[in-house]
Amino acid sequence: MIIGRLTGTIAAMGLDHVLIDVNGVGYVCQAGTRLLSRVHAGENAVMHVETKVSEAAITLYAFGTDEERAWFVRLQDVHGVAGKAAMAILDALTPAELMDAIALGDAKVLERAKGVGKKLAERIVLDLSGKAPPMGRFGRPLRGLLILTLDRSIQHCIAAVLRTVPALFDLLLMLLLVFVVFSARRSGARTQDRWLAPHSAAHAFGLVAGDSSSRFPSLETWRTRSMPSCTTPPTPPPLYPTARIR
Repeated sequence: MIIGRLTGTIAAMGLDHVLIDVNGVGYVCQAGTRLLSRVHAGENAVMHVETKVSEAAITLYAFGTDEERAWFVRLQDVHGVAGKAAMAILDALTPAELMDAIALGDAKVLERAKGVGKKLAERIVLDLSGKAPPMGRFGRPLRGLLILTLDRSIQHCIAAVLRTVPALFDLLLMLLLVFVVFSARRSGARTQDRWLAPHSAAHAFGLVAGDSSSRFPSLETWRTRSMPSCTTPPTPPPLYPTARIR
């Protein structure tokens, strides 16, 4: 008998497992920290279950969605990935993040999972790259079908564009900074020109009194040259001739 789904009440929770009470029958399922953080004891829940049968025991793995369960199965198709490693990867990454990492060839993202090293992460990316995403039960398609079925050349183009995004952002930021500095300087220059324009004209035509720096005569000089000097008035002739005293 293979158990595919359980609907019941969360009776108890542990560090890596959950006990589901279904009509008085308790099922112990292995669960990841992502699922355990979303459920609470005493509440009703629906668990998607993957059953693993071995000579030693029958193990149930519980997931919140059928997509996570399908990726749990797909990851174990890679040599060296067991149930524990697959569960750790799904704890560290969502199915969407996992699909993006595989499509873009980013093995470093998979290294965030506990117990997954560099070689295993590269093997997962190499083995699953270019393959269609896993299907749900009974062939039902899951999300993210398009991105993994793209041609490898298109995937490389997308990866190249995504790698250039930070550089483009830095370039746009630099251009924006240059534009702001140039605009500020231009605005300051216009303000200074408006303030200095009357003074510059006055100096240019020598209209400022005592301006010896101008090449034109000052205002006082123009007045002196253009008007007769009235500083010393002429002495009027005497009305009566004066007699000489001998």
